[in-house]
Amino acid sequence: MKKVYIVIAAIVIIAGGVAVYLLFAKPGTVNNPLSLANSAFVSSPDISACDIATENIAKDLLGKDISKSDNALSSASTDDIAVSICSYSTKISASSTSSIPKISGINILARIAKTQDGANSNAQQFQNKPQGTENVTKIGDSAYYNPQFRQLNVLKAGNWYVVSYYIDSLTNASLATDKQLAEKLQFQ
Repeated sequence: MKKVYIVIAAIVIIAGGVAVYLLFAKPGTVNNPLSLANSAFVSSPDISACDIATENIAKDLLGKDISKSDNALSSASTDDIAVSICSYSTKISASSTSSIPKISGINILARIAKTQDGANSNAQQFQNKPQGTENVTKIGDSAYYNPQFRQLNVLKAGNWYVVSYYIDSLTNASLATDKQLAEKLQFQ
């Protein structure tokens, strides 16, 4: 049971760290920010990650016996960006005898632009993608997969979403599972 708490704590710490990084990431100096952010930006600061990753979507992927993670770092905001996190995971069976419990889950971090500067900051991150990432088509306005973190990054209407869907273990997230989740989400 101790390993379960360690896994849950790791999820919360990773999600919190990503949220803090994304909230305070400053755009670099680029002459031509993505035109997608400029042309498709619609102010929607009231959207939260759980509006995108609903409980019904989580149940569809994980089954009915799930829990939603309540996390003190689930939302943060600046003048230009609102960041929120939504996580669902399967519940651990009390009858499980495995020394390493199997936990499946979905996580979404939403970095919602409150202003045009926020939209430009989000778009900037898609121009300066980390090395080793893979472009993904047919999802959002722009998307890439980061295999180092096992996360799909999606830009839609100036908003940046970080998506992860894992089966049985955090290390089982993949481009295929992340795309499976992304295809069910209604990015705004």
